Amino acid sequence: MMTPELLFDNFDLLMEAPGAIPKMRELILQLAVRGKLVAQNPNDEPASELLKRIAAEKKRLIEEGKIRKGKALPDMNVGEVPYELPEGWEWVNVDNVAINVHYGYTASANQNIKEIRLLRITDIQNGKVDWENVPGCIIDKVKFESYSLNNGDILIARTGGTIGKSYIVEDIGVDAVFASYLIRIVLTRFIVGRYFKAFLESSLYWSQLYKKSMGTGQPNVNGTSLRSLALPLPPENEQCRIIKKIDHLMTLLDELEARKQKASQHREKLSQTALSKLTDAKSPDEFADLWQLIRDHFDMLFDHPEDVNKLRQTILQLAVQGKLVPQDPNDEPASELLKRIKAEKRRLIKDGKIKKRKALPPVDAEDVPYGLPEDWEWVRLGDIVESRLGKMLDKAKNKGKLYPYLRNINVQWLRFNLNDIKKMRFEENELSEFKIKKGDLLICEGGEPGRCAIWPWDDKEMMFQKAIHRVRPFGDISTWFLLYRILADAQSGILAKYFTGATIKHFTGKQLSLYFVALPPVNEQNRIVDSITHFMTICDELESKLTQSKNDCDKLLSSVISSMDSNGQNS
Repeated sequence: MMTPELLFDNFDLLMEAPGAIPKMRELILQLAVRGKLVAQNPNDEPASELLKRIAAEKKRLIEEGKIRKGKALPDMNVGEVPYELPEGWEWVNVDNVAINVHYGYTASANQNIKEIRLLRITDIQNGKVDWENVPGCIIDKVKFESYSLNNGDILIARTGGTIGKSYIVEDIGVDAVFASYLIRIVLTRFIVGRYFKAFLESSLYWSQLYKKSMGTGQPNVNGTSLRSLALPLPPENEQCRIIKKIDHLMTLLDELEARKQKASQHREKLSQTALSKLTDAKSPDEFADLWQLIRDHFDMLFDHPEDVNKLRQTILQLAVQGKLVPQDPNDEPASELLKRIKAEKRRLIKDGKIKKRKALPPVDAEDVPYGLPEDWEWVRLGDIVESRLGKMLDKAKNKGKLYPYLRNINVQWLRFNLNDIKKMRFEENELSEFKIKKGDLLICEGGEPGRCAIWPWDDKEMMFQKAIHRVRPFGDISTWFLLYRILADAQSGILAKYFTGATIKHFTGKQLSLYFVALPPVNEQNRIVDSITHFMTICDELESKLTQSKNDCDKLLSSVISSMDSNGQNS
């Protein structure tokens, strides 16, 4: 049977699970308030006797006029208790162990006043208070006696986004009161304050609090609700043992977390260095050697599935810079390809198949981000592709037969989402103009400008609307090479320089034409695309391996936690 000691002694095996340490912190508190964290001692005074002493103390304080007699809450019945407790424990309401539950003082905070501090919710950060920076307030002596904070007081936020947040006053060295958005619980001297605080951090407390919260826009909890919370009460001696055990285990988790963070930082530094060397590769041969080194030591360099995206981005950047595959001197240079494209465009214009467009400015040498291999050329996209926007969606003017069409929401990076396809009317003479063909590159004009994918079907009838550019390259230019080029520039931020609009961004037809790319020879384009496909497949495999490892650890941890939660043994 798994025990807390056995679990924590072997926790290194489970550390790779997502959120392992926070889950273990939660489990510690869960075990604590269920009576499964430490062993019960039959010699301990049972909680039933402790409750008698608490009741006697409260009666004495009422008779002496030190506290008021509050409205009694109904006793808890068996059907109301959340779960069965160990022998010697008792289910009680918070009211049974509290001397007072009341709201804070209403006053304006003043940073210039230092005599009496006014503790607010915002002054409590990560369970601590920087008393030197807590503002003061004006309050008379009589009210100060009512609201004065003392060590051991429990404060709970009663409204807003911090509802339920708690703080135990410890080592207070100033005169202070608490603000009206806080509720104070003063416990009897027979309750270990830190055990009560552990209860206030457990899932048992939070599940009850959310049920009792009132208000939709601004949820809040009142004093009556807090008084009625069900509290599992152990013997006083066991409360002390529980806190000692919690401190020990939380310290152990702190050490594990620090060690894990240090290891993660070291791994991140190594991976950044490796990716930097990969990016700076001077040749495809050097890249191949570095890539193999990364692949051989992948587990040491990357520990999160999302880290693989950095590797993908590096591959794309190297691809579009001509560093991913070797150049072949026998390839037709890009300059010759451009000559053939010009000739092709002149013929298409003469035949009336495309319109003659205004000449685009040449790419300025000062604007290019890096040097290119021999036989590559910088070129405007508008000079090497035929592009157009889709049909305007205007129900009042559109006529003809209904056809499905793509919106930018349907175009994702490298894929299409066809779950929500709309239809609009197209006339017969518009079909050839707006019909998508297999191999067309579809680029979003708005939404996430530049997002693009290549239409893979020749048996799906589909049109496109004005929020999308349809791009068809001239010559033998690889559409996939252009897509990877756009994706690389989107990831590096280069593409965003072509967008218009302050808040809502657009990739207009004019800007799409002006966008310039580094164009390799056709044969090299195809080698680059094949190489990208190869490396991306490897990245997918590595990412899948990491994801599976994380999922396996998570399942194991969840299984262990579930087992301990339902069948945990006292240690």
